[in-house]
Amino acid sequence: MEVLMSFAGISHQHTVMSVDIGGTKIAAGLMQTNLDEQAKIQNAPTLIRRCVLPTEAHLGGAFVLQRVAQAIRQCLDAGEIPFPLLGIGVASAGVIDGNGSVLSATSLIPGWAGIRLQAELSTAFDLPVAVIGDVQAHALGEARWGCGRQYQSMLVAAIGTGIGGAIIVDGKLIRGVHGACGHIGHLPHPDASGIPCSCGHEGHVESIASGTGIADNYRRIMQQRGQGTFPSDINGRTVAELATHGNAEAARSIATAGTSLGDVLGGLINVFDPDAVILSGSVVQSGERWMKYVEYGIQRQALGLLSKTPVLAGTLGGQAPLIGAAEALCDKISNIKQGAEI
Repeated sequence: MEVLMSFAGISHQHTVMSVDIGGTKIAAGLMQTNLDEQAKIQNAPTLIRRCVLPTEAHLGGAFVLQRVAQAIRQCLDAGEIPFPLLGIGVASAGVIDGNGSVLSATSLIPGWAGIRLQAELSTAFDLPVAVIGDVQAHALGEARWGCGRQYQSMLVAAIGTGIGGAIIVDGKLIRGVHGACGHIGHLPHPDASGIPCSCGHEGHVESIASGTGIADNYRRIMQQRGQGTFPSDINGRTVAELATHGNAEAARSIATAGTSLGDVLGGLINVFDPDAVILSGSVVQSGERWMKYVEYGIQRQALGLLSKTPVLAGTLGGQAPLIGAAEALCDKISNIKQGAEI
């Protein structure tokens, strides 16, 4: 009742604390939003300021939760909060259930499964909290304020350290019974046969097409050729750079990654028949070579009628999950408000 009463007169300019929790970094952003009386966002949330901390995921889920709270406090304390603070919207790695808890997670953040994100943050900051998956937040951001604004349905793939996905239908996020809808990276691909995946299984496309997978591809190719000397800190970005400069082994890794991802996306286009496919994440910056292989994979799998489905690169970059998290919080408040009025 207190929450409903506190938002009874909601209108105009407000702020939302948005958080993006990934395996490498935690970004907290204070977002300015323009809302109507039903708490619906009227134009794209804008970033007032942003604080970033390394996740240090290897220290475990409980530590990462502390880092999230630390990032939020740093961002809140870094300057003036110019408009009333609505609450906290969170985009998190892992499968997020309807209560805002981490139902399951891969090995990228050990011990993340079981963390009660919504409850813990709501108690710590005495604010309403909404939690959705990180790629689901990417999708909401791009669908409502990015390159997907003109479309009603879309398939979103985020390719970074891992590979995630999301599905938007009629402008709304499809979460699935367990909140797990859109796990594109954990679809099988023959080129990944026998290769361990971060989820604990084998043969999933993430293990060869993510940024981590691209680097692992390159290492395997080099080792197969008896060339075990390469930088220990090599990653997907550096492999893409090597490919651009004519390194044959790096080019082969990029080809495997792009084509396998395209194969999976082509199959999903056949299943969902979306208006568009949106690609986001750091690997999308791998260059024209990578994108051409993705398009090739889609073309060789998509039905002829569907082979012209637009494939777009996201336009919001790292702000997409922060914007999507703000949208998730405002959607939650709007639903509470409308329910109270009914």
